Amino acid sequence: KGGKGRTGVMTAAIMLWSGHRKTALDALELFTFRRTTNYNYALGLDGTYNNFISKEPCNQTVEGPSQIRYVHYLEAVLYSNIDPFEVSRVLFKEFEVPVGIKRQKKPWYISYTVRCCRALQFDSLTLYQDVHVFGGVAGEVLHFPVDLVVWGDVRLEIFRHKKKSAKAPRVLLFFTVFNTTMYKGKSEIPFEKLWIDKLHKDRTNKTIEEDFYMTIKLSENVEDSEWIMVEKRFEELVKSAGTKRTFAKGEVVLREGPVHRHLMLIESGDVEAMHYGPKDAVHPLGRSIAEACAASDDVRHIFCRTPGVEMRGARCVIGVSAFLTATSSLQYVAKNTVTAWVLEKYSERRDRRGLDNDLAEGSHRTSSTETAENFQFAPASPSLTGSNPFSDAQDHRDRLAIDGLQISGIALDDLLDFYRGLTIKMGTHMSRLSSEALRVGQLKALNDSETILLDQDAEERLRLDCIAQFKLPLQEKIVKQSKCWTTMPDGKVTRVRVVIMVNFVILDEAFFGPVVSPYSKVLPLRTLQSVGPGLEDDETTVALTVLGQRVHGLDIDTNVVVYQLTFTQTKKCCSFYHILSRMCKLADETRTMERQKPFDTPLMTS
Repeated sequence: KGGKGRTGVMTAAIMLWSGHRKTALDALELFTFRRTTNYNYALGLDGTYNNFISKEPCNQTVEGPSQIRYVHYLEAVLYSNIDPFEVSRVLFKEFEVPVGIKRQKKPWYISYTVRCCRALQFDSLTLYQDVHVFGGVAGEVLHFPVDLVVWGDVRLEIFRHKKKSAKAPRVLLFFTVFNTTMYKGKSEIPFEKLWIDKLHKDRTNKTIEEDFYMTIKLSENVEDSEWIMVEKRFEELVKSAGTKRTFAKGEVVLREGPVHRHLMLIESGDVEAMHYGPKDAVHPLGRSIAEACAASDDVRHIFCRTPGVEMRGARCVIGVSAFLTATSSLQYVAKNTVTAWVLEKYSERRDRRGLDNDLAEGSHRTSSTETAENFQFAPASPSLTGSNPFSDAQDHRDRLAIDGLQISGIALDDLLDFYRGLTIKMGTHMSRLSSEALRVGQLKALNDSETILLDQDAEERLRLDCIAQFKLPLQEKIVKQSKCWTTMPDGKVTRVRVVIMVNFVILDEAFFGPVVSPYSKVLPLRTLQSVGPGLEDDETTVALTVLGQRVHGLDIDTNVVVYQLTFTQTKKCCSFYHILSRMCKLADETRTMERQKPFDTPLMTS
């Protein structure tokens, strides 16, 4: 069953991106053909014919409607000039579904959530504190409100409750995922039953009718959302006060460092965040920088180029940290021809030439009308001496002037709209950045072979290290291990790792990783005497009694030692108690056999 969904999407996407296949259907068809042992040409991409009744084999293909949809999204990016990194913000007004015969007879109690860029943005249970009834007269269309501004990848999930109560447990009924960039100018997105995840498997129409559909209502009107209105106002202010510039592919759009306090609004094109690091550093995906850049001819002697973790497209802003707080910003490089509007912080001592020198080398004007004469500074702030600046009618104007929030070319009365729009842009950026960080972390776990080996073979590596460190027999295996607190015979309490092997018990003080300390206490099986409950009224402690040195030639054991082992859970303590009890019983039998060995010789028995 495995290796069809996410693997199929990535395989088809790589074939489509590299040009090995020209369309999404061809790429998915080739993956299905290679993935299926006995490929059925009559079924093609349909892999739902294998069930308990039909013995006809099915094709191993990508079945998820949203997964197939995103492969087609990539085809649209390649052939329809769609910028996938553009932030296309729309208002998710509502979604509507029809009522069928099944829901007329037996209604559903549902709730729904909306995730934007993998982050939960809306939950109907939290907002309304109640469930919605999915039922009524057959043919009626139900409208479920959302009223949420979304962008990028959006996931709508519908849950079903067993009872008409918000406290009743809910299970996922169906969901769908779409990207707002692919539906610019659209007021609604229709989804038929076969293109809704989880419902597409209901081929016998047992769950819901065959003609079921779901329609998502969108809006890009400024009047419908204050967020969209403020964002558009922000872009208008940047374009009115900024300077339009064009950067060729490969040019540096914004340099790293706190010196250049410039804010850039990308109008078209894509930029990639870059940084420079030492050659012996490690890339976020697990590959060393020196190894990744070994084949390049223009690698620097000390530092080399490393890609960052983010891409920016149209309607995105860059350089926010340097613009607001004069802290260091990432360096951005144009992935293609980039057009951006440049804005700088207000300063009376700066002139037009200073702005040109601070920008990346090689950039040029796109219009001859955008001259230095058109670039005007905002009026200077009024004098604040001799009065309280926050007590008169110009409170907001003086506060902006004091905090150094003035911007070249923007009047003080428009700064509030500017910073509100910048806040929305920053919120969008932080949401995308968190999802990108999560994605990079997942890629590292998949691509870093050392991480995978460490997770899978940690116990085996610990076993081998114990054998090598204490010269134990090669057939020794680890029965159980856990961390606990141990009270030593001298009364000292320390945290150790208890490693129980077949014939040994090891108390390891250096319990980090699959390496054992050479100063660990190794207790052979024959030295274990007994195990019992530890402290009074403590169900998480066991007392392990161990025999000391044995006087050779005599049946005398000296230096009896007691170790108090305290675990974090009672269940874990009981498990170790039973294992140690069996080992102590086996140790007693072993000592009894050793005592009888001198009398088992032929001389004694005769």
